[in-house]
Amino acid sequence: MKLFTHHQDSHKVNAVLTDRCAGCQECLVRCPTNAIGFNEDSWIVEINSELCVGCGQCERLCPFSAIVIEKELSILESQLNRHYESSGSVFLSVRETKPSIKTFDAALFEASRCLECPDPTCVKGCPAHNNIPLALKNLRSGDITGARTIFEETSHIGSICSRVCDQKSQCEGACSLALAGGGAVSIGALEKFIFDNSRGEIAEMVGTSKKVAIIGSGPAALGACYRLVEAGVTVEVFEEKEYLGGLLNYGIPDFTLPAETLEKVIEELSSAGVYFHTNHHVSDEELEDLRSHFDSVIVAIGANIPIRPKVDGIESTETMDAMDFLVRYGQSIREATVDYELYGKKLLIVGAGNTAMDVARVAKRLGAAAVSVEWVNAKFAKVRPDELEEAVAEGVDVRFQTTLIATSGRVATLVNTTHEDPSKLPSIIESSSYSEEFDLIVMALGYRKGGDIKVVEPIYTLGETPSPKWSASGILSKNHNRNQVIGSASWMRERKTRAIAGIEDQSLFAVGDFLYGPATVVEAMASGRNAADRIIATI
Repeated sequence: MKLFTHHQDSHKVNAVLTDRCAGCQECLVRCPTNAIGFNEDSWIVEINSELCVGCGQCERLCPFSAIVIEKELSILESQLNRHYESSGSVFLSVRETKPSIKTFDAALFEASRCLECPDPTCVKGCPAHNNIPLALKNLRSGDITGARTIFEETSHIGSICSRVCDQKSQCEGACSLALAGGGAVSIGALEKFIFDNSRGEIAEMVGTSKKVAIIGSGPAALGACYRLVEAGVTVEVFEEKEYLGGLLNYGIPDFTLPAETLEKVIEELSSAGVYFHTNHHVSDEELEDLRSHFDSVIVAIGANIPIRPKVDGIESTETMDAMDFLVRYGQSIREATVDYELYGKKLLIVGAGNTAMDVARVAKRLGAAAVSVEWVNAKFAKVRPDELEEAVAEGVDVRFQTTLIATSGRVATLVNTTHEDPSKLPSIIESSSYSEEFDLIVMALGYRKGGDIKVVEPIYTLGETPSPKWSASGILSKNHNRNQVIGSASWMRERKTRAIAGIEDQSLFAVGDFLYGPATVVEAMASGRNAADRIIATI
């Protein structure tokens, strides 16, 4: 095979395999640094290694595997502290734990690391498809409001998403720098900086007579609200609990998502004319009544049926579900109140995902000891690495390859497991069981969709296989994050966020976790926006 070599330095070679290059120029139009040219005589591309920064996007996207990039990535390293900064005791603390960008100069430097890729993989990695490069370009020019406006074209809740999104498996995981093995642009921190240092406004549109009811007030509902009020639609939201926000309010502690951040979003929507009804459960009968009084109804009640494991003797043991725990005790932290029902107690949390870490960290803030058990191998766990790092730093005892098999009163029987293959379930080591006393067991194994409200199957979905337009960016390369191929995970999210369930006359829609099960906040938000867009299209 013939090589057309353009760079050789310490055995690092950039090369075009001339026998493979078909002259399609896919690499040329997507190179972020204009390092690729085209030789019309030989009808192959050429690499200018002086301009090449080693991002490898050309290598990943070439349909014929005709490019070899071995040049080391030559981009300025981030100056941001990406790690949790412990400040000692967390007792009754609601201090936000994710580090923020403290100065405008620091934000400018981080934003300057963006390559402004012509076909940005970060946008595909984001379930909302925020135009990240353009937003950061506005930030670099000093226009924070303009940067926020770009984000708000696809997501008005950037102040929330920037705090709760798993960026490492979404936008940052799909960043060209990360795909090349380097440190991604800190997109989440920059989005947080932009929204925290600017004011949002909902564009005033010409009113319409159309009225929409939304059941639930979580991220899917909020996403739909923004799109509908922008289009001049009258919106009423029905929330069965006392406070608005759904999972955002009850399921995410203040040290991750400060209460005032969510309150600003609700106030913005209220000021725009959205009417919120709280303590209002919508029954099957009332659903039919709403359909007769509103042009459309969006069901956005989330996934709220807890998954319960089969454990011998569990009926004789004091247990709680994770969400019930967070609702009950999260308020105590918010009010900085010592809860003596929990203070000094020892908790066993079954599960070690993100919700389990929230439960354990709330327990620590109320003066309890927390042990979290998860039967999978740590390297296959679904928990966000930063959430795990923070929990361990705060004193949570996290035990992977350990599970609960039986209880008797306050005594729990735990057992170790073996787990070497992520495609298979762990195996219990029978001879490894041991007993330990706990005052309370919290089940944090996740939730499933359910409820009395029924809808039809999705009316819009994507196919099983990504289109060439999707895969051409090179995002579907073999780059992993927590045992997931970034591109494949991104494609699955795309299929979910596009899915909406409804009926032919478009008077009833189901969105978010209620439709496809537990997912992320940004996926739910995007699903709600998509339903709103279908309604707006009928105006």
